[in-house]
Amino acid sequence: MAQRYQVQGVPKIVVNDRIEMVGAYPEPRFMQEGLKAVEPKNEQL
Repeated sequence: MAQRYQVQGVPKIVVNDRIEMVGAYPEPRFMQEGLKAVEPKNEQL
């Protein structure tokens, strides 16, 4: 799994294969970034 997500440091968090967070985040920023993983994708036609 570490190779799949190219983990080279900890903590590294991958959510829904859409966002990656490396390092310690303050809770408000963690929630802000985490919510991006569940937002609808902006698909271009």
